[in-house]
Amino acid sequence: MFEKIRVSGKKSALLMIAVALFMAFGGFCLHAGPCEDGLARCMAEMGWTSPLYCGVGWVFCKKYIE
Repeated sequence: MFEKIRVSGKKSALLMIAVALFMAFGGFCLHAGPCEDGLARCMAEMGWTSPLYCGVGWVFCKKYIE
């Protein structure tokens, strides 16, 4: 009984380690562009009071800058 639990625990631990490494290395290449960074800064500065203002700036950036 305990042997079965130990073997299945080792398999699941190896699987979790592989998934964690995959997620860690996959996360390095994810980076928001300058428009998304600007949108996040605008929303932080405006305090979420005017998302339309920030959204218009984001659309302009996506269309003409990127």
